[in-house]
Amino acid sequence: MNPRLPVLALLLSLLAACGTDSNVQKVSPSAYRVTEKATSAQGGVGAARRKAMKTATAYCRAKGKQLKLMSDTNGPATPSGGSVTMTFMCA
Repeated sequence: MNPRLPVLALLLSLLAACGTDSNVQKVSPSAYRVTEKATSAQGGVGAARRKAMKTATAYCRAKGKQLKLMSDTNGPATPSGGSVTMTFMCA
């Protein structure tokens, strides 16, 4: 086994973790907010939007409900990536 493989695997894991920020917050009795980030290499704002949608959908499904999107807002796109904040309800 190549001695560099474990180091490479660790570095790739750390890079993947840098592009994720799944944090659902309750913002009212019936509304939630999630912000997701993605690096440019991961697809920037488009990837962040897909991640946010996936996180919100999974959150509502875990409650046995369906996602109802209230708003989504792009953060500033930068050369290093982008972010999206979604506000949603589970109905």
